[in-house]
Amino acid sequence: MTIDLHGEICECGNRGCLQTFVTGPAIARKVKAQANPLTAETIYELAVGGNEDYANILAESGRAMGIGLTNLIHIINPEKIVLGGGVSKAEKFLLPAIRETIEKSALTASASRTRVEVTKLGDDATLIGAITLLLVDVFELA
Repeated sequence: MTIDLHGEICECGNRGCLQTFVTGPAIARKVKAQANPLTAETIYELAVGGNEDYANILAESGRAMGIGLTNLIHIINPEKIVLGGGVSKAEKFLLPAIRETIEKSALTASASRTRVEVTKLGDDATLIGAITLLLVDVFELA
């Protein structure tokens, strides 16, 4: 999903994709651009420790994610969006920015109230989802 027509080139070859803003490596690149070679996990730890600059970098990523999710809301109108992945562990910094961006950007009142949460399944969410899809296929064939 394109967020910035003039943004960085993404792994997929397009420019300014959501992935160039909100993944762990994207967050780390923002800091590297400031001459500090840190990982997204270290940035998170420093933000939790009270570093406002790093907390702002995470919040900026949350705003970008909020724009992407608002686009998704306008297309499929979900009641709820559940986020997962490593970056979602920074929910303390991401979720407020995501929710605020959706509230400001959504076209309708109901769209602005779409619930956004982080999975309670932790790092196993993708695996559990894949197994669930496999089981659905297996039992539908039976």
